Amino acid sequence: MMGLLHDVGKIGVPDAVINKPGRLTDEEYEIIKTHPGRGAQILVQRAYTAGCG
Repeated sequence: MMGLLHDVGKIGVPDAVINKPGRLTDEEYEIIKTHPGRGAQILVQRAYTAGCG
């Protein structure tokens, strides 16, 4: 189950960063590293609005 939820945070990462064919710049890498936290925020908000939290 967690594997399915792992990439939820990529919703908030620009497509240009996610789909970049080459090596990420340091700035892009910093952006991509935020996706787990973004995913957690999305899931917490979803649980709260669904009445689960």
